[in-house]
Amino acid sequence: MKKFYYLVNHEFKQVRRLLFAACGLLIAGQLLFMGLAAGKQYEYVPYEEFFISSGSLFIFFICFAAVCGLCILSIFSNYYGSRSIYVLMTLPQDRSRVYYAKLLAGLACFLLLLASQYISGALGYTLFAPRIMETINGELTFRRPVNGLFLAFVRHPFFRMVLPLGAESTLSSAAILISFICSLYHAVICERSRRYYRLALPMLNIGLIVYITVYRINSLSGFWPYRNLYLLSLAATAFAVFLAGDSIGLIRRSAVV
Repeated sequence: MKKFYYLVNHEFKQVRRLLFAACGLLIAGQLLFMGLAAGKQYEYVPYEEFFISSGSLFIFFICFAAVCGLCILSIFSNYYGSRSIYVLMTLPQDRSRVYYAKLLAGLACFLLLLASQYISGALGYTLFAPRIMETINGELTFRRPVNGLFLAFVRHPFFRMVLPLGAESTLSSAAILISFICSLYHAVICERSRRYYRLALPMLNIGLIVYITVYRINSLSGFWPYRNLYLLSLAATAFAVFLAGDSIGLIRRSAVV
């Protein structure tokens, strides 16, 4: 277990600087966009509408893509320079631990990105959220709406995906994240092992993830009939387990070298 911990630590150290830069960009970029939008906001709107209209969601997608790039880089970096892929394949331990170490490091990267989004959302509400204008005893005052930040996380699909509020949605978000990471790593491993035909598997899983995401976005508006998220989460998790097993099989056969 101690050797596995060192392996995970090594994988995380490879990308931590760029990861912290991406998280810092997320917080600073979103606060900048909300600060600019606040100067042009003359009427009260709910915080979630203000957040989306400010363009902050675009910053999240950029940083999300950057973290995806870091996960891909963590594999490709083993093939250049010192070509450490040969060292990883000859370590005196099960080769599946190499995959699990990269998977846990990638999961930590995405969780840190989500934590940064929580921080950015809370800071944005504290600093720039529109306030309700009212007149009390002839004096003009501005006040925050009651539970405005909480209601934003309840009402908007993006915030509901990032911070689910129920067991069903929590399992769904967890299954989406884990399944996406497994698909990402499986696609890279297939490319490195030259099993290009197997790229269809992660693409099918991405299609399932997109379907679940679109359903959760539209279900809040009542546009789609009810779907059991437990079953969809189970399907995504089963796909993730299959992709992980196939990836480990390719690593054990030294197909990636």
